[in-house]
Amino acid sequence: MTPAFAASGSLFAWSCWKLPMVILRPGGFVTAEHTMAAVVQHRASIGVGLTFMVVILRVARRAGVSR
Repeated sequence: MTPAFAASGSLFAWSCWKLPMVILRPGGFVTAEHTMAAVVQHRASIGVGLTFMVVILRVARRAGVSR
């Protein structure tokens, strides 16, 4: 359960800070990908990370795993 929760948080957190970097480009930041591809990738990762977290929490509650 812990690795799955860490993976969910990693997907969400990494993309949450990268997405503004891609859009705002502070200090001349340039992505390795095309800008639109990076925006789509990070938005999808945020959504998948949140969905993954919801599923993990539901499974944990059904299994009776305590916090």
